[in-house]
Amino acid sequence: MRAVAHVETLTLLNSTQAALKESKLKCASLEETLHSQQQEKEETHRRELMEQEEGLNHKLLVIKEEFERKLEEETQRFEEKEALRKQFFLQLKFNKLLDEEQQKYDEKVLEKEESMKQQLLAKEHNFNKMLADVFQRWESRAEKWVQMKEELEHKVQESQSLREHEEEKTKEELQRLSEAIQLELQVSKKKKKCFWIWIWKKMKFWKK
Repeated sequence: MRAVAHVETLTLLNSTQAALKESKLKCASLEETLHSQQQEKEETHRRELMEQEEGLNHKLLVIKEEFERKLEEETQRFEEKEALRKQFFLQLKFNKLLDEEQQKYDEKVLEKEESMKQQLLAKEHNFNKMLADVFQRWESRAEKWVQMKEELEHKVQESQSLREHEEEKTKEELQRLSEAIQLELQVSKKKKKCFWIWIWKKMKFWKK
């Protein structure tokens, strides 16, 4: 039984070894086939990868160009936005400075208006005071003028009455002078007549 079992074992071993050898050959053939298929697949896969890589590179190039274009546009937009932002901040700063200057100017104008108002009030007060003084002086002068007018009218009346009196006296004196002159003329005529009579007598005497 042991010998039979040993023979059976050897037979099984031989058949197993033959099967193993055949399996190894099949495995080698299969491995070679698989290796060839693997190479073909790898070649195909490599070509596909290369094509995909070329496509990806092309896509990446297109994407890069598009990205660069968009980046340039965004940069330009950003620069424009930055310029607008700076301009906006400058405008805000300018408006703030303008508001401050306007506020300072308004304050100065208010101060000046208040000062001018005070000056005008002071001038008006002084003017009213001067006007009152002038009015008082004019009233005083008017009273004096009325008084002087009355005095002048009184003096005129006195001078007129005096002049009338003087005229009367002058008329009287002229009348007296006229009468005296007439009397004198009459006396003078008599004297001349006597003188001529005397001369005639003398001439008559001398002729004789």
